[in-house]
Amino acid sequence: ALSGEAGFQAEALKNHAAKIEAQRVELAQAKQNVEKLLLFAEGQASQLKAAQAEAALQSALVAEAKKAHAMTEEELSEMREAAQAEKKAEGAVEKLRNELAEAKKAEAACTEARAAVEAE
Repeated sequence: ALSGEAGFQAEALKNHAAKIEAQRVELAQAKQNVEKLLLFAEGQASQLKAAQAEAALQSALVAEAKKAHAMTEEELSEMREAAQAEKKAEGAVEKLRNELAEAKKAEAACTEARAAVEAE
């Protein structure tokens, strides 16, 4: 009876050992899965950091483009003002030319009148 009991206990111990071994294998697989997930998460975090850096760069480029656009608008405005000032100056020069021509005519008339007076 004792050997039957010992055989039964040995069989129970073998089954228990097999269960423990199966749990150890499951645990090892779970550990591998967790390590794979960690590697994946690290990769995702790295990609996220790269994407954030790219977004920051794009944002800086957009800000620079806006600043350049504003400068261009300012330069265009200055060029328009300069063109208007140039037109005003051209108008003033034309007016001065006309006044000079009138003055020359008046001077010629005076010279003629003086000559006529001197001839009398």
